[in-house]
Amino acid sequence: MTVAELVAHLSDRGIVLGARGADLYYRGPDAAVTADVLDALRARKAEILDLLRRDRFAPAELDALGFLGTGSAGHGMIEVEVRGTVEVLILRLGLFDVEPEIRGDELWLVGRTPADDPEAVLPPKLLAEAKARAEEIDRYVRAKGTRDG
Repeated sequence: MTVAELVAHLSDRGIVLGARGADLYYRGPDAAVTADVLDALRARKAEILDLLRRDRFAPAELDALGFLGTGSAGHGMIEVEVRGTVEVLILRLGLFDVEPEIRGDELWLVGRTPADDPEAVLPPKLLAEAKARAEEIDRYVRAKGTRDG
């Protein structure tokens, strides 16, 4: 298993990873943080820290992490430290030039250009997550609009 696949696997199990200096930290459900997981974190600490700090990623790493078709990314793209928050979901959508927008009473996912059809440019897992969390995104966008406006 590559380090990117390991990080994605841990994230799928609800385990959140982060880096502070030379320290790797984690949090997750007790049932998910098994002895095998702790052994893997200890054994691959240096590789995981390297991955968390990278500015660019190989296509296979992006694929394993669920970011298909981009080829590179800005610093912090993995966002594993806060993965799962609605803000990070919106940032992940933005990596594919898709953003949430309120139109009347409905939430829409729209591309920043007419060619950026969300159904076509988003990886299936990310699109499914956005659809499943539409109400949460809607509340966030409306609250942010109220604070900004």
